[in-house]
Amino acid sequence: MAKGITSGYFPVGAALIGDKVAEVFENDTSGNAAIFHGYTYSAHPVGAAAVIATINETLRLDTKVNAAARGAQLFEGVQKLAQKYDIIGNVRGGHGLMTGIELVSDAAKKTPMDMSVMKRVHKAAYDNGAMVRLGANNILMSPPLVITDTEISQILSALDAGFAAA
Repeated sequence: MAKGITSGYFPVGAALIGDKVAEVFENDTSGNAAIFHGYTYSAHPVGAAAVIATINETLRLDTKVNAAARGAQLFEGVQKLAQKYDIIGNVRGGHGLMTGIELVSDAAKKTPMDMSVMKRVHKAAYDNGAMVRLGANNILMSPPLVITDTEISQILSALDAGFAAA
């Protein structure tokens, strides 16, 4: 893991292992089990301070509670848009803030929407206040964990305009 550990304010990466794997190393008495993990910039004091500050701020803001509430708002809003527009072939998400919307030109056949229409949807959404990411015939969203109710409403409104432009 990397970017999120300091919110990108300082370059830091980390490797995590689960308890079952860690036990192999921690319980080794032969001296053969080791994780050779340590390099020139390991344990940099500024990086460590950035990690601690980010973790403290994440806990203070209780981002998981906001992400759950705003993620539900986004997912439910996109599901309502799917009832309105037959170009929405599938909506994925509902667990936190990540949401994906598959666009199709033929709902029955699930034919992927062509890129010219995807670009039109993208531009209309952008012009109406939301920058969304395209991945082939999908709109992929992972907004910040501190996003507000009003900002989610803006995204949904912009998506509505984007789908209408298709």
